[in-house]
Amino acid sequence: MPRCRAFVERAHSLAPRVDLTFHRAFDVVADADEALEQLVDLGITRILTSGRAKTALEGAAEIRRTRERARGRIEILTGGGISAARRSRSWRQVAALSSLAGSLLTRLAWLSAGAASANPKNGV
Repeated sequence: MPRCRAFVERAHSLAPRVDLTFHRAFDVVADADEALEQLVDLGITRILTSGRAKTALEGAAEIRRTRERARGRIEILTGGGISAARRSRSWRQVAALSSLAGSLLTRLAWLSAGAASANPKNGV
């Protein structure tokens, strides 16, 4: 934890308003509840997680639980297996669990509507 704290302090000293995302290492910590509290205390902006599972769909219940425990103090960003989910209607389940990048969610909606070659940014 001291090395992580040093990194966060250094990042904030160089760019005080920088958003920091803790990557999927969260999915392999021994105690997710303790890690969540430590990341909140460090001032991390968001956690990228698959719900401690191989894919976000498999970890859906854990993502939901983590989001409830976070209580808005830190963003829980769903990740892991999203591209596989894109090939079915299951992406809606992932989107409902947590935050997804807006462009990804828009693209997934276009793909599910059969407009894979369309560009949602310019409305074509």
